[in-house]
Amino acid sequence: LSEIHAWGRRSCCGRSWVLRSRFGGFPFGRIRSLEGRRVSVRPSHRQARRPLPPCKEREKQRAAAREGSREVPGAMGCGGAAPAVLLLLPVLLRSGAEKLEDGCGPVIIHQDSGTLASKDYPGTYPNYTVCERRIQVPQGKRLIIKIGDLDIESQRCDSDYLIIRSPTTVHGPYCGNMPVPKEIILDSNAATVHFESRSHVSGRGFLLSFASSDHPDLITCLERANYHVEAEYSRYCPAGCREIAGDISGNIVEGYRDTSLLCKSAIHAGVIADELGGQIIVIQQKGASRYQGILANGIHSQDGSLSEKRFIFTSNGKKCSFI
Repeated sequence: LSEIHAWGRRSCCGRSWVLRSRFGGFPFGRIRSLEGRRVSVRPSHRQARRPLPPCKEREKQRAAAREGSREVPGAMGCGGAAPAVLLLLPVLLRSGAEKLEDGCGPVIIHQDSGTLASKDYPGTYPNYTVCERRIQVPQGKRLIIKIGDLDIESQRCDSDYLIIRSPTTVHGPYCGNMPVPKEIILDSNAATVHFESRSHVSGRGFLLSFASSDHPDLITCLERANYHVEAEYSRYCPAGCREIAGDISGNIVEGYRDTSLLCKSAIHAGVIADELGGQIIVIQQKGASRYQGILANGIHSQDGSLSEKRFIFTSNGKKCSFI
C-alpha cells in the first residue's frame, strides 16, 4: 500500500480524521479494508482553517494567548497536537497498489503447463491494478513461456508494464510498441510474472502460456490453424484455453474451419482436457462449403461459411472424426 495522508482535528467529544490518498481526493470507488495497518499522518493547514467546534479547553487556550502566555501546542484543535502515528483498524481505503492478484484474469495451472492473462482480457485491463503470479514446472525441467498477446498502453513502461523474473534473469519490462519475444526459455523451472497498471484509456493487457522443456512445441491459446502450412503437424496445448475469447467453427464430425483456435477446437473435440492440456496432431484437408456449430465439452462452436481449408485431429494415427 502506498502512502496515506490523514488530516486530524479535535472536538470536545474526541478526534475526527479526514483521510486522503496521495493520488488526490478520497477514492470512494476503490475502497478496501486496512485492518491493523500503521500509517504516518500529519495535520493539514486546510483542516486548521476549517471551523472547529467550541469547547472550554479551546477558550482557555485563547485567553492564555491573549495574556501574552507562550504559544500552546495543539492550538489548532482542542488539546494536544495530532499524533505522528495512528493505528487504523477498520479504515476503508483503496490506493493504486492493490492485492498482488487482483489484476489477474482466470488462471489455469497444471503441473506441467498453464495459461495466465490480465483481468478482463481481451477487454481493457483495469486502472491501478497488479497481477503477480509465480509459475513453475517440475524440478529438473526448464520453463518455457510464450507471450500470445501484449497490448499495454504505456510507451515507456513507467506506469503500465509486464516483467518476468527468474532466479537468474529478468525479462522486460515490456509495454507499448516495443519488440516482445514470442518465446522465453529460462534456465530454471520457475518464474514470477508481474503486471502493473495505473491510469490509462485502452489496452487488452497480456496473455501468456507456459510449459516445461518436455514440450518445445508449445503454442498459446490464441494460435489458429491457418497459421500453419504443413499438411500434418503436432503441437502442445497448455492447460486453460477453454475460457479464452476466440471463435471456433465446425465440429468433430465434419472438421473445423481453418480460422478456428487450435487448442479450443481440440477441447471441443474431446482430444484434450482443458484442465490438463496435451499434445494434438492436426491434419489439414480441403475446406467445406459450410460448417455446423454444436455444443460439446462446455464450448459452443459457431456455424461457419466456405473456407479453402479445414482441419481434423488424429490420435495414434486414427482420425478423430466419424467421416
